[in-house]
Amino acid sequence: MIKIKLRQLLWDNDTTAIAVHRATGISTSILSEIIHNKRTNVGLDIINKLCIYFKCDINDILEFVPEKNRNIYQKMIYVSACLFKFTFICLDRQSFL
Repeated sequence: MIKIKLRQLLWDNDTTAIAVHRATGISTSILSEIIHNKRTNVGLDIINKLCIYFKCDINDILEFVPEKNRNIYQKMIYVSACLFKFTFICLDRQSFL
């Protein structure tokens, strides 16, 4: 998962989302969604504006966080597929009875 560290940047630079909005033109609603982790799809134009505003590198804005439950998710998909296959076989056999 990619984490956007805008909240931390605002805190570290002692600034506000309104100040970022005024300087970059990024809408306050988009900034709010990023800050509260409600927006997962952010365009490169926004990342570029944030890098310019904070005078930082992209690594200061974005962070890769490995998903701890990745294996559990893959197992759930496998179990779901097996259950679907089992259900299909059972239904198929019932049609021959």
